[in-house]
Amino acid sequence: MEQVNQQGLLRDRQLSLEVTDNRSDSDTAKANIQELASNPDVRAIITSGWEECAEEIAEIVNGAGVPTIALAASATFSAPVEERQYLFKVGPNAGHDASLLTAELLRAEVGTVALAATDDAYGAEGLAQMEVALAATDIEIVLTEKLVASEDGLRSSAERIAGYLPQSPALPE
Repeated sequence: MEQVNQQGLLRDRQLSLEVTDNRSDSDTAKANIQELASNPDVRAIITSGWEECAEEIAEIVNGAGVPTIALAASATFSAPVEERQYLFKVGPNAGHDASLLTAELLRAEVGTVALAATDDAYGAEGLAQMEVALAATDIEIVLTEKLVASEDGLRSSAERIAGYLPQSPALPE
């Protein structure tokens, strides 16, 4: 940003960055987006892609005509395009990631996997895409864990994953 300003790339304008924290709260996220979008000096918004309030964010930024870029969001964040003309995402697409991960698992001759994903729309999309990709292989999903974004939630999830023991076949009687 300083480099752009020093080089005078924007002529008589200066690029600036305002950081806000949504505290993982949808009401705070909407309020932050509303405040930024209503500021006539704001030309674009970069956000984390809060799925739970994407519809409200779309209404705000469409009404203000402010392009908004989500760094990590499910494909549905910016769809349908007709209703979300000012929402864009640059995060990876879950389908592409699932294809690449599955190819690497096959290359490494992995037979079983555990899947862990965040407990939100992005994680759900990732799990669904991994399940589809793995269904076309002989790789077995032995455990699926949804990660809850809190210290206790992550600790509990990590303990369940680390403590997983495969079911042993019953011994003949």
